[in-house]
Parts: sequence; structure tokens; C-alpha cells
Amino acid sequence: MHGDFEVVVPEAVIRELARQYPERLAEAVKDTNSALGAATKELRRLEIDPPAPLEVDEAKLVAEYEVQLRERLSGGGCRIEADPTDLGAVVAWAVDRRKPFKESGEGVPDAAIWLTVLELAESNDEVLLVSSDGDFGTGRSPASLHSEMASDLIERHLPDGRVRLVTDVKLLVDEIVAPMAEAEARAQRLVTDPELSGRIRDGIQRALLYTPIPQDDLRLGVDLDSDPQPIALDVDHLELVSVREVSDGQLSMEICALADLHLDVAVFKADFAIADDDSPITISREDLNDHYFQGEAEIAAWLTLDVYTDLSVENLEIDLAAAERLSDEEILELRLANGAAESLMNEVQSPSGGGELYVADYVPDIPLQSDVQEATVQQLSPSRVHLRSVDDFSSEGVACSLVVHAVGDVTWLVTAPSGFDSDRYQSLSDAEPGEGGFLSDVEPNVPLQLFLRGVLAPNGQWLDLEPDEVILEPAEFKRRAQQNEEAEEQELERIEEARERARRRRAKADNGDG
Repeated sequence: MHGDFEVVVPEAVIRELARQYPERLAEAVKDTNSALGAATKELRRLEIDPPAPLEVDEAKLVAEYEVQLRERLSGGGCRIEADPTDLGAVVAWAVDRRKPFKESGEGVPDAAIWLTVLELAESNDEVLLVSSDGDFGTGRSPASLHSEMASDLIERHLPDGRVRLVTDVKLLVDEIVAPMAEAEARAQRLVTDPELSGRIRDGIQRALLYTPIPQDDLRLGVDLDSDPQPIALDVDHLELVSVREVSDGQLSMEICALADLHLDVAVFKADFAIADDDSPITISREDLNDHYFQGEAEIAAWLTLDVYTDLSVENLEIDLAAAERLSDEEILELRLANGAAESLMNEVQSPSGGGELYVADYVPDIPLQSDVQEATVQQLSPSRVHLRSVDDFSSEGVACSLVVHAVGDVTWLVTAPSGFDSDRYQSLSDAEPGEGGFLSDVEPNVPLQLFLRGVLAPNGQWLDLEPDEVILEPAEFKRRAQQNEEAEEQELERIEEARERARRRRAKADNGDG
């Protein structure tokens, strides 16, 4: 889903396009070569070499077309819808020659498309059928569904306006897609602007405090006779899911919110005795009555909310659609995706501020026989972060282990190079030829992984960051190790060839002496 709409392509459309492709391809090649042929004489008069006739591998293009078409129309707010499973109505439509069938009996692909539209209409507020061939409409302006198609909606107890026929793609963009994009931009402002999003957060608190929340997806570890009520909640993050403009300046939005909930619950005593070990519920009052404990639970939940508001968030209505408890890992992943990862990368941008970082088991990007004694990171440019584990909770925040992927400038040092390395890499040595010495170099933009631990505070700041280890990215380490192995094999082959030449010279000399 993109914004508040999704592009759905019926399977029948894909098959029809694939069927038409060979004919369209052959016609395009023929027309192109005809045009080239007509222009050849004039080009030669102008002393210009005419281009060669267009030649294509038709079999290859035909074979690839449908595969590539399906790839382009899958993902990015677009999907391909399979044919309806029940095609029984198609037979009756064909016999009666009713729309979308023609008097000639043609129309099976269009019938499959129309059945797909009807199925979509049963689960969506509005379906826009984009077709310019006249098979679904009255043929009059403005475009409207044929009466026989409209009757199918009535039979399924669907509103007349549930399916809307659009015969002009430009009209679709100008009157539907563009306004949706404008509404999405306005809604994004509401959930990101500090003042306006603050009003939404306050509205969520007012709407949900002391209001029962469905327990089905809260994973409380015990079945409650009545749904729990939040006695305190803090909204940490808002995310826009979809939006539509219901009237001028009035938006209907679906918003997801990450919220910390402090729940008040009444637990049947016998049920609590068999509660799950990891239940977040604790007993705050054992003598509520003869049958129930009073309990509390503190959880983080992902709330799905229907929000109706004006652009200034002065007139605000909020309804809870769903509430799902999140695991510790899910919470941290969400916070990483919404700013915590970026702030962490800023923290580790300049490792010199917190001491040197050493790369373990470093392999230089040159064939080297000698072992590297030391490799340090001079500058680090992080690109992404991923969570390894959630380790602990405290009043300071969530302790976790992470991996930062980055590129860095690495200085490496070999303190006891082999004679071969000293001779081969004299330019990297601090000594004169033949005197030994160290080998050292700086390699820029080396792919690295930084393993570290830290605490993410409730305010989004990182505390107590401690690096554990820096290593080469595994793929880079493998590449360099393989490079060294190949270089060593080549050197052994070179040595063996030199020995073989020496043996031959000795054998030749021995034969000459004889």
C-alpha cells in the first residue's frame, strides 16, 4: 500500500499483454525497418551512411518479456492479483452476451478482470477501474459503469460508488493520485511537526486513559475476564500508515504509535496461579475481593489508531483499532529505525575521541607473507546499524549489543616482516634496503564491522558505549584471504619453476662436462 492506495493488476491483464507482445514486437520491427528503408535513398544523397536494418532476437525477447513484466509490477505499491477461484458467473455472462462480453462472444479476459474487481470491492472502500477500451462503461461522458456491471454490485450488496470507472490515466493522476499525495504530505507534517504531533500524542492519552484495551494481542500470559485499562501511557513514536482527505481540510488517517502502557488489571485468583512464567502482570493488591487480585503490568505496545482531524489538530477524534504488545527486540528495532541508529552512528563517527579502535586479525589488501601485529582505525564512516541482542533493562534504559557497518581508514603495522616482504614492499619500510625494519601503510575506505555494547536511554541518547571488537567485513576478509592464498600459490609455482630451470642448467652442464 502506498499512501492510501495500491495498484492492483489482474492476472488476466498480464496474460493478455504477454499474448499480444510477439505481434506488437514484430509490427514495431517491421515499421521501423520500413521507415529506415524509405529514408535510405535520401540519406545517401546527403552522403550519410544509412543505419543497418533493425534486427532483434525475437525468441529471447518474447521469453523474457513476461518475467520482466511480473517483476516490474510486483512491489513498490503494486501487486498482481490472481484470477478469482470461482469463474462460474463467466459462463452465464457469455451465454447471455452481457457486459463485458461482446455480441461476438469475445470477452473472457475482461470477464476475469471484472470478477477480480468485484472481489477487491468487497474488501476495500473504493476501487478505481482504469480502462480506456469501453468494455466496462456506457461509452458516454463522464465515464460510468455499464448498468449490467452496476447490477453486479447491487447483487453483492455493495454501494453504487464502490467501483469507479476511470478511462483517462491523466485524469486519474490529476484528480485522484495528486490529491492523495497532497493529503499524505499534510498528514506527514501532522505526525512530524513537534507541536502538532504533540497535540496528537495528548489526544491519544485522552482517548485511551482508563479505557479498556483489547487483550487479545497484548500477550499478558493470563486470560482476563475483562480487558485491561491503561492508568498511564507515554507515546514514544508516531508513524503514518495511510491517509485520505474526507473534506476540505479534514483528514482521515491511520496512525501507528509506539506507547509505554501502565495497565490496571483484575485477575481471577485461580487463573493467576497458572499464568505464564513470563507474564508482565504483578499483584498490587491481594484482597480486592474473594475471587480477584488487583494487578499491574507495564508493557510497550504498537497501537493502530484511526484519527480524524483538521490541519491544526484542534478538532481531533481518535479510535483504537488494535493494540499489540512488542517484544524487547521489536521495540529496540523500531527505535533504531526511527532515529536511534542515526544518533549511534554520529557517536562512533570519530573513534579517536574515545580511544583507538584496533582491528582484529587484519589482512592488508596486498599479498603479504608476514602477520600484521597492529591495525588501528583512524577515521570511521558508519552506514548502518543492526541489533545483535537485548541484554538487560535498568532505570537508565535498555542495554544491548549492536553491530555498526562502516568504512574506515586503517593503519597497519608489521614489526617483523619476512625478507621476501621487505624486498617486495621496500616503499612501505622505514629502513634502507637490506636492513629489515618495519612495514606500515594506511588503507582508505576499508569495509569494517564494529561490535559494541551500550544503553539506549528513554530520551533516545546512548550511554556507556563500549566497543568490543572491530573486524573486516566477512566478505572483504574472505576476498583478501583468497588473494593471499592465490599469491602464495603463484609464488610457490615461481619458486618451483626456478628450481626446475636450475636443475636443467645443472643437468646440461653435467652432460657438457661428460
